[in-house]
Amino acid sequence: MNARTVAYVRVSSKAQTHDMQRAAIEAEAARRGDAVGAWYAEKLSGKTVDRPELNRLRADVAARRVARLYVYRIDRLTRSGIRDTLQLVEELRSSEVQLVSCADGFSLDGPVADVVLAVMSWAAQMERLAINERISGARVAMESKGSAGGGRRA
Repeated sequence: MNARTVAYVRVSSKAQTHDMQRAAIEAEAARRGDAVGAWYAEKLSGKTVDRPELNRLRADVAARRVARLYVYRIDRLTRSGIRDTLQLVEELRSSEVQLVSCADGFSLDGPVADVVLAVMSWAAQMERLAINERISGARVAMESKGSAGGGRRA
């Protein structure tokens, strides 16, 4: 295994697993003749780029310990908007890290990549906002019916 080939997976809730993302990344890496040497995995919202595993990945990128990064989709890195996405991608590029997205269906290389990234980043941010609106609406509906809402109790 090449420890310089790594993967980042993220889900938003504790009830979700990384299994589907891991399987897709492993299949794409194998197709390309790679083996993932290190995994960065977390269960946190993508609304901010300040997340422990993403920060650890960024530190390893800055230290030149990463040559290729696999993600399931770009929105796994962040859902906080165009600026954050392009900044992260530029960090990777400036450290000569090749970013591979398994499910987005386009190459992250070439002159059109930034335009596609910007559109996908905007769509990911809009989806995050829509999810927040649905959760808020469900909470209001539950409260109006006398339920406490807010998920499972420990």
